[in-house]
Amino acid sequence: MRRPALTVFALTLVATAACGTDNDQTWTDSDADTVAVAPTPEMRAQFTAMRSEVDSVMGHLRREVETRQQAATGDTLEAWTDTYTKVADRRGDLLVRLDDLDRASVDDARRIRRDVASDLADLEADVVRQKLRLGWDDQASSADVEEHLVRLEQNLDTIEARSRAIHAGATAQRQPGEQRQYDDASRHIPSTDDIRSLREDIHEARRDAAELRMATRDDRRDRMDNVSNQVADLTRDVRTHWYNVRYSFMGTGMRR
Repeated sequence: MRRPALTVFALTLVATAACGTDNDQTWTDSDADTVAVAPTPEMRAQFTAMRSEVDSVMGHLRREVETRQQAATGDTLEAWTDTYTKVADRRGDLLVRLDDLDRASVDDARRIRRDVASDLADLEADVVRQKLRLGWDDQASSADVEEHLVRLEQNLDTIEARSRAIHAGATAQRQPGEQRQYDDASRHIPSTDDIRSLREDIHEARRDAAELRMATRDDRRDRMDNVSNQVADLTRDVRTHWYNVRYSFMGTGMRR
């Protein structure tokens, strides 16, 4: 099934092998009868890095949308204004959610990360969709689509390398009886099949974008809407993996 899904800006990562969590200590949640695992200092450093990156990404999105808003008129202006409001509102929500990391167990931190990854990737996808649809132009649109797809492929390269490192590092350091803990921690690390499927979807979006050049002008608008949705949905899927893998909370975080 085709995924209708770029990154707003490219980030290049150096993949590093994940370290274990042998130094984790246990602590009791005062609101529950369960014993949770407290984050290591290394994980807390990742919490800080994640807050900083989310704030940076949101700032970039806000500036980009504001620039396009200022240059727009009519219905396009209204659309960008709505997007700007959404970005501004979501920034506050995400940063408040990230503040919960200060009081989070490891499991709680992973849930927060998954929520933030999903929400931020959705927002990036919305901005990409608007850029491609509202900035539609025969030559410019084809170039923009290709630029986005190339960046998504670069993201996938890094996700794939980092996922292998996480699996290898965790497997090497896992002690007998730790399988369930490892499975819970790695649940949102994409599989080889996941990554292969996303690459196939990127190729499909590239083929559809190439067909724009051969379409009639009346047909081209509808085709561009379809391609915009494809690239936006790919953005959402790839960028969700990006944040979940970048901040795996299984050991050393990824560095730029």
